[in-house]
Amino acid sequence: MTTHTAIVDDRDPAIAYSGSWEPGGVAEEFQGTTTAPTGQAAASAAFSFVGTSVTVYGTIAAHNLTTQPTLTFTVDGSPLGSFTPVNGLSAPVHHQALWTSPSLSLNDGPHDLVITQTSLVSDTVIFMDYITFTTTSASVFAYFVDDRDMRVQYNPAWQPSGSEHNFQHTSQASRGKGDSLTLQFDGQSISLYGDFISATANASISIDGGRPTFWVPPTSASWTNNLIFDSGYLTPGTHKLVVTAMNDQPVSADYFLITPNPPTPSSSSARSSSAFPLGSNSPGSLPFSSLLGGSSSSSSASPSSIGLNSIPNQTQQTAFVVYLLVEEAARGGAGAEGQERGGMIPSNKLTREMIRAGQWHVATAPAASTSFVTLTGAMGQQRETRGALPPGYEE
Repeated sequence: MTTHTAIVDDRDPAIAYSGSWEPGGVAEEFQGTTTAPTGQAAASAAFSFVGTSVTVYGTIAAHNLTTQPTLTFTVDGSPLGSFTPVNGLSAPVHHQALWTSPSLSLNDGPHDLVITQTSLVSDTVIFMDYITFTTTSASVFAYFVDDRDMRVQYNPAWQPSGSEHNFQHTSQASRGKGDSLTLQFDGQSISLYGDFISATANASISIDGGRPTFWVPPTSASWTNNLIFDSGYLTPGTHKLVVTAMNDQPVSADYFLITPNPPTPSSSSARSSSAFPLGSNSPGSLPFSSLLGGSSSSSSASPSSIGLNSIPNQTQQTAFVVYLLVEEAARGGAGAEGQERGGMIPSNKLTREMIRAGQWHVATAPAASTSFVTLTGAMGQQRETRGALPPGYEE
């Protein structure tokens, strides 16, 4: 079976925090978020995954304390390492690998990672950003592909660059008009992220030789970690992404996120590594009618009618609910109250663009299905008029 690198954001409900942690985040960080232990000792984060290795990434602040904090890492109850920031930093460092499991230390199967801050410190220094792990499972939020991955073909060679603001501290940029990159992948959606280098950059982007989309930097672009392209929902299978520079201004590529094809019975694992684990508490395992409090019915409406093109099949039910809540909250309806009760982020922080960018999952903090029933109970009457499930989802 093919091995992939899966990625999990710090706000993913699959990560269970205990003790004192605080939210943060800037544009350079994955999904623009971090979660950090405060000065309290024994603050911990637990994450279960299926795979053969795991790496924890974060941002290191340049506080240079007399006593720096230490994070310890245990897998399946065995201590496998620790991280203590060095002193002398003059600026923060993003996308820093805090720890990687030792080579050959994990068999291919389910594991439990626990991260603990062991020392009492006077300020927050380590901000956890995301976790990656190698896996053959398709029950994950997304596969991560770096710009230096051998599967990404540049023709002719692009200019390698990168800084601590980039994922893996690397990126690529086109050198001239007609320069292209090609990535063949298996999945049901793909997105490309990169830097803002030139306001007049222009790229043609196509999937499977279809009609191209043309990209120019929006006025809201930050200088790194910009969503350049989102394919929307694709028929599960093998696809080819082609990005071509349309002028001599550089187009950037930092990383790609791929939504895996739906798991097959032979590839499904006993334990899930996704944001919504498969099982009795999974939104994906509940009939849609149980979430909305109404009767179940199918529809052939296109995904574009509800703005959910990039939502993975496994969690389309929940994503659809989030979309309804955003619509209602914007008009001061019942959704606003539901969001507050369910612990979801404020409606002014959640946009359709975030949903399309695959960032919708940060809005669904509770993992238990009962939370979603509470959120959607007042919304059930909207089901028939607000849209329908995307095609390809089996109720």
